[in-house]
Order: sequence, then structure tokens, then C-alpha cells
Amino acid sequence: GVLVGPSDRRFKKDINTIDNALGKVLKLRGVNYYWRQKEFPERNFNNRMELGLIAQEVEEAVPSIVVTMEDGYKAVEYQKLVALLIEAIKEQQAIINNQNEEMVDIRAELDGRLKTLEEILNTTTINK
Repeated sequence: GVLVGPSDRRFKKDINTIDNALGKVLKLRGVNYYWRQKEFPERNFNNRMELGLIAQEVEEAVPSIVVTMEDGYKAVEYQKLVALLIEAIKEQQAIINNQNEEMVDIRAELDGRLKTLEEILNTTTINK
């Protein structure tokens, strides 16, 4: 089934934007793996290559999205990654926007310097 949880603002309090989302995402490692079917037959794992995260690694970077089950095994609440990734993309976009503004400023400065150099060269050539 589809995982749907209540998300209405009216259910929530103490709402804050995720802090340092990009830093947290950069600590995560996406992996390819196969399930250990033989060691855990009761889990009915498939034999396809999977794509995901390692709960213990995620726990170090973003402990709030890892749960420890009653049997002691850990799981990642993948749906909670969406909010983290959205904020990380926004942080990255702010960095890109700042770099673009810096490049515009640098280009304008270089154009000004080039015009000055061309004027100096033209003046020197004309005087000869």
C-alpha cells in the first residue's frame, strides 16, 4: 500500500525549517546491495540488487529518521528523507545563486579592466 501520514499544519506545533540539511545529506551514502537471504530466510528477502541506505550510517548523520525495531534491527524512515532533500536542494540553490552573482560581478570588473587596457594600448599605438 501507499504510505500516507497526516501532514496537516493543524496537527503540528513548534514547526522549524530543517537546519543544515545539505550538510546532513552530504554525510549520507547511497549504496547498492543484495539482501542476505540465506542468513534471514524468515524475512523473505528478494534476490535483486537493491538501492538504499545503511541505517547505522544514517543514524550518525540524521538520527531522527532511524528507528530501532523490537528485535534490535534498525530501519530508515525513507519518507522523512523527502523533507531533508527538499531543504538541501534549496540550500544548494542559494549557493549556486550566490556564485552566479559573484560571476556577474567578476565579469563586469574584468570587462572594465579590459577596456582600460585597450584604451592604454590604443593611446600608446596612436602616439607612435
